[in-house]
Amino acid sequence: MSRPLRTLLLAALLVAATLASYAPTFSAGFVDIDDADYVPENDAVKAGLGVDGVVWAFTDSHAGNWFPLTWISHMADVELFGVEPTGHHAMNVAFHVANALLLFLALASITGEWAPSFVVAGLFALHPANVESVAWISQRKTTLATLFGILAIWSYARYARAGKRSSYVLSLASFALSLLSKQMFVTLPFALLLLDYWPLRRAELEPRDGDGPTLGSVLLGWLRLLPEKIPFLLLALGASVAAIVSQRDAISTGAAYPLAVRLGNVAIAYVHYLEMLIWPTHLAVFYPLYEDDVTLARVLASVAVLLGISVGVWRFGRTRRFLLVGWLWFLGTLVPVIGLVQIGGQSMADRYAYVPFCGLLIALTWTGWDLVQSPGAGRAVRGAVLAGVAALLAILGVQTFRQAEQWHDSIALFEDAVADTDRNYVAHRALAGQYFNRGDFAQALHHAEEGAKHPRDLGEVLPVYGMALYQTGSKARAIEKLEEATRVAPNNVMGFTNLGWVYLQEGDYERALESLHAALGVDPQSARAAQLLATTQLRRGNLAEAATAFERVVALEGQNFDARIEWARTLATLERSAEAADVLRSALVAARQFPAAQRSQLTSTLHQYLGDVLLAQPDRNGAAAHYELALAEWADNYGANRNLAMLLLTTEGAVGSDPARAVLLAEHACTLSQRRKPEALATLASAYAAAGRRDDAARAAREALVLARETGNVPMIEMLEAQLGSGAQPARPLGETESSLHR
Repeated sequence: MSRPLRTLLLAALLVAATLASYAPTFSAGFVDIDDADYVPENDAVKAGLGVDGVVWAFTDSHAGNWFPLTWISHMADVELFGVEPTGHHAMNVAFHVANALLLFLALASITGEWAPSFVVAGLFALHPANVESVAWISQRKTTLATLFGILAIWSYARYARAGKRSSYVLSLASFALSLLSKQMFVTLPFALLLLDYWPLRRAELEPRDGDGPTLGSVLLGWLRLLPEKIPFLLLALGASVAAIVSQRDAISTGAAYPLAVRLGNVAIAYVHYLEMLIWPTHLAVFYPLYEDDVTLARVLASVAVLLGISVGVWRFGRTRRFLLVGWLWFLGTLVPVIGLVQIGGQSMADRYAYVPFCGLLIALTWTGWDLVQSPGAGRAVRGAVLAGVAALLAILGVQTFRQAEQWHDSIALFEDAVADTDRNYVAHRALAGQYFNRGDFAQALHHAEEGAKHPRDLGEVLPVYGMALYQTGSKARAIEKLEEATRVAPNNVMGFTNLGWVYLQEGDYERALESLHAALGVDPQSARAAQLLATTQLRRGNLAEAATAFERVVALEGQNFDARIEWARTLATLERSAEAADVLRSALVAARQFPAAQRSQLTSTLHQYLGDVLLAQPDRNGAAAHYELALAEWADNYGANRNLAMLLLTTEGAVGSDPARAVLLAEHACTLSQRRKPEALATLASAYAAAGRRDDAARAAREALVLARETGNVPMIEMLEAQLGSGAQPARPLGETESSLHR
C-alpha cells in the first residue's frame, strides 16, 4: 500500500472513530457553567460576525478572559447556526477532529514514523479526559488554541529542518493566533527547545565527541538555540500579562488558599493527572480543592512519585530521548494551570490536560514502539501489541461516548460530578439552581443545603437556598438566609433581588422596595431587579413610579416584551394614552426581528393592546384597524375577537355595522374563553339581537347573567337583569369593550 493511501485510510479511520465517540454531544444543550456568558446571553456574540463584534472581541475581557479569536469563532457559529447549541457542539467536535488529524500528520512528518504517530493521535482523540474540552461549548478556546499550537509546532519543525524563513514566520503567526484563542500555549518557547532535542535532534544539541548527550551539552545547546525563541518569548510574555489582567478578579489570594496549600496541591495534582491518563474514571466537571485534603503525607508521597519518575526518565532518556521530552512536556505545559497562581476553587481540571497529555502519550507510545522494533520482538509479539492497541482504543472510545453523554444537560453533568467526587459544593450549587428553575423545590433545597456546607463564596448559594426554603414553606428561614446572603456578599445582586421578591410575595412592599433599590445600587444594569421594583411600585399603587421603573427595564432589556406591555398598561391606567400608544408602536418595531413563526402571537397581542389604547382616546376606526391586524396575525386572540365584535355593533362610518361578522367573532371569543367570561357572552347576546336572532340572544344573556353573579360583576348584573326582567331582547350591546390595558 502506498504511503499516501495508507495515510488517507488511517486519517479516515481516525475521523470516523472520533465522530462516533462524540456522537452524544450533537444532541446536548448549553450547560450552566460559563456557556450562558459565552453564547446564549452574550449580546455581542448573539449579534453574529460583524465589525462591532470584532472590535468588542479585541477590546473587552468579558467573563474574565481575553481571547478575541475565540469570541470571533463563536460569532461565526451564530452566523452559521444561530444560537441553538447543536451547531456549536458540532464545531467543537470538528476542531477536536482537526487537532487529532494535525497531531497525526505533524508527528508522522517530523519523526518519519507513521505507526506510533497514529497511535498517539488515536489516544488523544479518544481519551475520555478530553471530553470536557470538546463537549463543553465554552472550551472552544482550548480546541482552537490547540489547533494553531500544533500548526506552530509543525511549521517550526519545517524551519528547523530546512531553515526556511517563511516557515519560521508561519510558526510565529500560528503561535500568535493560538494565544489569541487562549493563553494556554505560553510555554511553547520552552517546548520548542524540547523538540529541538527530540525529534528534531538539532545539531547544536549533539555532542561533538560522538558520546551520548550530557546535561551540560544539552543546556549549552539550548543556549545556542535560545535567540531564535526570543520572538516567541515576547509573544508569550504579552499573552501572560493579558491573561493575568483579564483574570485578576478570578485569581484567588493567598488568604483564600495559602501558599503551602497551593504548593502541596501542585504535587498531588500532578500525580492525579497521571492516574487520570492511565485509569480515566470518576471524571468530573469540577474537582474541589479542600485544604484538609492537602496533607503532609499525601504531598510527600506525590513528590516521591514525581521524583522517582523523573530519575528514571533521565536515566533512560539519554538513549530514548522521547521519554525525556514527553515527561518534560507534561510537566512544563501544565505549569500555567497547575495552581501556583490559583484561579477558581478547583484542585485540577480535565481540560487542563488536553495539551500536556500529548507529551505522556508520546513517551508511552514511542517506548512501546521501541520495544516492538527491537530484534527480540517477533511477529507474534507485534500481533499481540497491535491487538492490544486496537482493544485499548476501542475501550477508550466507549468510555468517551459514555462521558460525552454526561454533558447532555446541566443536571446530568452535575449529578455525575456529585456521584464521582466528594463534597463537591460547586456541583451541588449548580444543581440547586437547575432544580429550582425546573420547579423541583425539594431537590433544589437538598442541593442548596449541601452546597452551603462549604464556606467559600456562600453568597453564590444562599440566594437559591433562601428561595428554595420559601417555595417549600419555610418563609421565616428563607428571609433569614436571604438576609445572610446580603451580608456575606454585599456585592452580589442576587441576594438583594431574591429578598425583594420574597417581601413582594409577602405583601411587605416597603421592605421589598428597600431590597430592590439596594439590588440596583449593586448592579444598576439588573433588569430583573428593575422589573421587580416596577411590579412592587405597581402593587403599592405608585403608578407614576412604576411607569418610570418599567421604562428602565425596557432600556436595560429591549427584548423584554412583558415589561413593554406592563409599561403601556401602567401609562394607560394613568390616562397617558398617547404615551402608551407610542410604547406599543415601538414594541411592534422591536418585534420585527423575530422569525415569523415566533412573532405572530406577540405581534397580535401588541396590536390588540394598541387597539385598546386607541379605543380609549377615542379612535374607534384606528382601534378596529389594529384589531383586524391582531386577528390577521393570530386568529385565536380572545381580546381582539371580542372587542372587534363590539365595535362592529356600535360604530358607524369607516368601521361600519356588521352584525353577521360580529356574531362569528363573539362566538369565537366565547369558545376561546370556554364560555366562562360574562363579557363575551353579553357581547354574543348583543350580536344575536342585532342579527335578529332573538331567542339565541335571550339564552346568551341568561348564561351571561349566571356568570356575572358568580363573579360579582355588579354593573353587568344590573344591566342584564334590567334587559331580561323587562322581557325586552337585548337590542343594544351589553357591557363595554373589554380592555386588556386598563386595570
